Amino acid sequence: MWLLALVAIVGVAQGLVWVLQHRTFPCAARVVNVERPGLHVEAGTLDASQPATAGRFIGEGVSLIAEPGSVAEIAFCDGALLRVESAGQWVLQESRWSRNGQVSRVIVRQEWGQSSLASPAGTQARGAHTILAVPGGRIELCGVATVLTTEEGGTRITVWQGRGVVVDGAGRWELQAGQEHRIGVG
Repeated sequence: MWLLALVAIVGVAQGLVWVLQHRTFPCAARVVNVERPGLHVEAGTLDASQPATAGRFIGEGVSLIAEPGSVAEIAFCDGALLRVESAGQWVLQESRWSRNGQVSRVIVRQEWGQSSLASPAGTQARGAHTILAVPGGRIELCGVATVLTTEEGGTRITVWQGRGVVVDGAGRWELQAGQEHRIGVG
């Protein structure tokens, strides 16, 4: 009888360890490079925007507003890198990471502007999901893509390396390197 109790305790302990290792927690992104100034960080509606400088941390819900000519790079906890390449606006909607590094989820919303997103190879296999949401759709990427969203809401997604899955109101497409997909007008 004591052997059954011991097996049950060990099983519960292993389950608890697994849950604690795979549970995700907020993880801030970080501005790693500002090639051309003009990117501003806005943490809330009452906060004035502040210039984004290398080393600055960005949490969930924070907006990035870029002036014309701005170029900056933001690194995420899953190893993905977002390069802001024009005037525009982005919001870090979700940035989560598990303690063991096996599970992550990063969602950036691009309202308008141009950016390139690089998501390390093999991230989806280990439970990492890097998503760039745009008006009318999203791309989940494992590779490198450039995304241009106009102020009118049209988006052009070009995958340069790896692959990406695009989902919009008309369906789901898997894009390979060299392929392009358009969402909405423009």
